[in-house]
Amino acid sequence: MLKPTVVQRGSMYHIRFRIGANQLWYSLSTRDREVAVVRSKQLEALATATAFAKRVQPKEAVVSQIREDLGRLVEEWKQAELDRTEQAKIESGAFDPEDVEDQTDVYGDLLEEAHEALIGNKQWQVTSLADGLVQQHGLKMGRASGEYRRLCRELLKARVSLFEEEIRRMDGRYTPASSAALAPSPVVAPAALVVPSVDLRTAFDSYMSQHAYRRPATQREIEQTLNEFLQMSGLDWGTVKVRRDFVKATCTKWKDQQLAKVSARSFNKKLSYLQHFFRWMVTHDQLEKNPLEGLSVAARQQKMESNVRKPFTTEQMRAILDTLLKTRKRDSRFWGTVLVMHTGMRGGEAFPLCVDQVKERDGIDFIDLYEDKTRDLLLKNTNSARKVPLSSTLLGLGFMDFVKARRKAGAKARLFPDLSRTWDLSMTVKRTMRTAGISDPLLTLHSCRHFWATELMKAGVQSEIRHRLLGHALPGSAQNQTYVHVEDAFTVKALKEAVEKVTF
Repeated sequence: MLKPTVVQRGSMYHIRFRIGANQLWYSLSTRDREVAVVRSKQLEALATATAFAKRVQPKEAVVSQIREDLGRLVEEWKQAELDRTEQAKIESGAFDPEDVEDQTDVYGDLLEEAHEALIGNKQWQVTSLADGLVQQHGLKMGRASGEYRRLCRELLKARVSLFEEEIRRMDGRYTPASSAALAPSPVVAPAALVVPSVDLRTAFDSYMSQHAYRRPATQREIEQTLNEFLQMSGLDWGTVKVRRDFVKATCTKWKDQQLAKVSARSFNKKLSYLQHFFRWMVTHDQLEKNPLEGLSVAARQQKMESNVRKPFTTEQMRAILDTLLKTRKRDSRFWGTVLVMHTGMRGGEAFPLCVDQVKERDGIDFIDLYEDKTRDLLLKNTNSARKVPLSSTLLGLGFMDFVKARRKAGAKARLFPDLSRTWDLSMTVKRTMRTAGISDPLLTLHSCRHFWATELMKAGVQSEIRHRLLGHALPGSAQNQTYVHVEDAFTVKALKEAVEKVTF
């Protein structure tokens, strides 16, 4: 007669079977008593049915079933996400080639981020997704349980697969639905401890086919970079075995040779190609560790060698604004971009703004920039905290009417709810520039700040006020940095007078 009992040993729960005078103990692999009770009942039913005739291990059977259930759950989530994207495409109008290209680039960035999260096992990035699935399906599992961690791991893998599929669909390549995708996964034998070396050409061809969304020129550049790496190492496509030949010393030698010929910016670009390829191999169990991890040129050295962004001219700012007024509806992207253009704020300061940060003092409307990590209001440094007056030109466009409408959502609500990152504003400027016929790789959203810095200087505005408006440290001696109280020294009225000197 089987008499199972749930017992806590240390931090984990176990189940104890009594068979005559003998006892059998099995770990339930959980710290949650509710989960332990459920598993114990499953084990009891299994043990009673089989009577251990073939020495079946109940724990393994239950764990296998749990894995199947979680896999099916995550696959359903992934399919729901794909269906949601398809529905959005059905409801939208026709795409032009540039929109397709831009959206594909977005998915490419998301795919790379998902790869890095999977390799780094950054489960915290998907806890909100996991919590939603747990609540939606009424699952009983705590965040400390093994099942929850397995669910997070499955979601990390599913995100990679999701973005790969989205990229294929943007290219018109749809994977036929397979019922096998939702079928329970069979229990397979553990992999061998020693994994044989993979053929590089086979791996690279598979990698390129999965990333066929890239432009042909980029594809050629990636292959050329890998060719250069192989030639320097004295290897060729037919003989190289990744696990044996791609050692750290070889990679360091390649870095030294490259920096003797190219700039730090060019080297980091080539390095990013190879690192992305090797990360892909790690994700697909073809490589144990990325040998290029940690090889890079310091950001400061790269910045010193890179081209400095150019400021927009007054004519270009006017052309961009006119194009925005003619082509965009008055949504978050429009007002976020217009705000940056009329204040010189950083894009990272503009997109997370909340409604209560738009204030008024002495009849002057201004943006109050401060840091509040509880609301995800982050600034570059302490000097970035400041008050930025709104120009009469911006007010004349109806900005405060937009703010008034947003206040209905609450004081803590986001001012621009459709913006999730600086990239949204950057893409709005990029597309507007293209429509306005402005083409220069050194002109970006950040060029608005360069425009303001240049125009404020040309207007003869005092250097301290210029630095205050743009959120830079005060120039001059250490006494300025220590003893000047900026709130008293630079009133909103004085800042407003400086802002009104910049027009376009």
